[in-house]
Amino acid sequence: MAEQLRSEDVPLSDLLSEMIAASSIVHDEVGVPTGGDRVIPDAVAELLSEPMTAAESVGTLVLATTAARARDAQVDDEDLLRVMALAAVLAARFETYLAERSSAPAS
Repeated sequence: MAEQLRSEDVPLSDLLSEMIAASSIVHDEVGVPTGGDRVIPDAVAELLSEPMTAAESVGTLVLATTAARARDAQVDDEDLLRVMALAAVLAARFETYLAERSSAPAS
């Protein structure tokens, strides 16, 4: 997937590829090496090894449900991209939305 994005000159694909590679290192190794021999920075390994948040879990379900419904409806590629873009934005911003809602004064 990362290679396809790079080949299509998708913005930020190099950083996404880096994150995917780092995630696979963190999740494939029981003891990820630390210090100077580490392949990825400590902060990145820590971030990627954290458990999924409740908002990320909901976002996962939103993306999976959207994809399944699009598949079942046999949505064409153009509409699929549009629907998945909206679902991805909602999933990505949900945690921030929750934080903003909880910090806003009650009306």
